[in-house]
Amino acid sequence: MKILYRELGLTAKDVAEVTATVIEIITKKLPDPEAINFLKEKYKENKLHFGLLLLGRVAGMSLALSNPEKVKAILSDFLRLISIYKSKGKEQLTKVIEKETLEEVYSKLDELKDVI
Repeated sequence: MKILYRELGLTAKDVAEVTATVIEIITKKLPDPEAINFLKEKYKENKLHFGLLLLGRVAGMSLALSNPEKVKAILSDFLRLISIYKSKGKEQLTKVIEKETLEEVYSKLDELKDVI
């Protein structure tokens, strides 16, 4: 079994430092954009990548434990995207994701129009 931090060229001290920062982010309950910026301000390259991966994994496990139904929905959607990728390729998958993202934005704009 390969050890990720070694593959990334990080030392045990690097891992300890980044993990402590991730714990700080979790303890402060920073929203995602703030958490990302907090890590970006402190780290570069593989230390940043390791921190983002660690934070994402911990957040995913936390979500799985606290809301299994939501996790099932997220996984189901990713399985749908994987199916599109396998059957139609990356270019088509990118178009589908872009279209769905824009539809979500347009939906939010329509909600705002109704309020105004």
